[in-house]
Amino acid sequence: MQELIRKYHSGAYVFRENEDGDYAFIVRTGKIRLCCQRGYDLNTLEDLHEGRLFGEQAFVERTPRPSAAVAIAESECYAINRREFLTKLQQLDGERMRALRNLLLFAVRVPMFDARGVRVKPELAADILKQIAALCVSDLALSLTRTKEPLINLVAEQLRFEVERRLPRELRAEPPPPPPSPLRDKLAAKNAAPAARAAPAAAAAPGARVPVPSAAPSSAAKATSAYPSFDMRKI
Repeated sequence: MQELIRKYHSGAYVFRENEDGDYAFIVRTGKIRLCCQRGYDLNTLEDLHEGRLFGEQAFVERTPRPSAAVAIAESECYAINRREFLTKLQQLDGERMRALRNLLLFAVRVPMFDARGVRVKPELAADILKQIAALCVSDLALSLTRTKEPLINLVAEQLRFEVERRLPRELRAEPPPPPPSPLRDKLAAKNAAPAARAAPAAAAAPGARVPVPSAAPSSAAKATSAYPSFDMRKI
């Protein structure tokens, strides 16, 4: 991956507005600012930190850059060449290739903010959004981050993050559980003890009904149709 890294001094442009976009970038270290010219003013759109993908719109759509990117601290970025990426993409099996392409197109065509910088909801059908959300957390998407090709791993991992950020809040993956806490676990066990002692007594009472625990959902049920069958190129 070392050959993909480009270094930028503070104040250096990664690319300028209206340039052709043969590369997409991921911030490795430092800080990159996206900005655009509005008359005589240079408007800041967003500041990007480690791990953020940028320059993907011109990279995919082959259109001029809609904004400029400038380093505002000593920075390093992974530079992803379009031709090299497409070569690696086409070497994937059909299902994973479609999945990665859908994630990439969703990240490009679903903006997070409008021209005023206000967050907007994706203008896609609810079922498409649900399938994209399911794809983000599926084993298929996870497998894309563990291929034998580091370039694919890098792009896939970042795309999952970018797509999550663009989804409506109610469809985003649940946050991870809190880290283990001995004190919290001790309190939980203490509170559960009275209920555990009461359960045998209730079961022994005449005519008492013993609740039957519901079966845990199978792993197959959890992973039902996680991969979206649609093609984002046609949307």
